[in-house]
Amino acid sequence: FTAGVPIFSNSLSYYILNDTFAGYLPLTHGFVLNFMSTFGYGRGNGSNNLLPFIYNFYAGGLGTVPGFASNTLGPKYY
Repeated sequence: FTAGVPIFSNSLSYYILNDTFAGYLPLTHGFVLNFMSTFGYGRGNGSNNLLPFIYNFYAGGLGTVPGFASNTLGPKYY
């Protein structure tokens, strides 16, 4: 858990929750299935509900989200 506490009345305040889960499943003949997941949620407090840009969450990286082509996740600006 991370929280940004406002020092001044107009400063930014926010909170972020993170959790990581890792595990493995032994298979046959010396093979092991390893998996890891990271979950996160964050929200700014106040009128704008925005996080500082360095704390924004992004979906995976290049080629790490199965079922989606590159550059198809996220907002689109036309």
